[in-house]
Amino acid sequence: FSPPIFLFLISIIPSIWLLELHHQQNKASDPQCKKLDSWENVRRVITLNETLGNITTYQNYLKNINEALSAVCSNDWILALHQILLILLIVGKWLLPVGGGVTRDELSQLLLIFVGTAADILEFTSETLSDVKENSPELVYIILAVWTWSMLQFPLHLAG
Repeated sequence: FSPPIFLFLISIIPSIWLLELHHQQNKASDPQCKKLDSWENVRRVITLNETLGNITTYQNYLKNINEALSAVCSNDWILALHQILLILLIVGKWLLPVGGGVTRDELSQLLLIFVGTAADILEFTSETLSDVKENSPELVYIILAVWTWSMLQFPLHLAG
């Protein structure tokens, strides 16, 4: 059992719940946004800001960056947040000392298991939450409960 990873999860999970529930409640009122699902769309968002005019001051530059980042869909931001959370968990598990005389091979096997598990968790949450209709908040609670339960396996040392 790894108390630092458990405490990290306990501090992060409620904020993810609040973010997801807020997003599900306000999904219909989201303004039109630009998807970043391809390199072409990313380039279009960047060039949109470059064509707005010459950047004369640092404040205008920051304003243009803010407009570019605000144009990105909230779904993309939430997905990025989930990915960063999982990457931090895996890197944290790698950097923290593992007790019980775990060899390098066992540690690398454990990290590969966690990468696969993280990919499964990410796919489950992103695909199921994107398919939820506005009329079923119970389903959102169930999905987030399963997500929370699956995240709580990261503090455990599952190496044999």
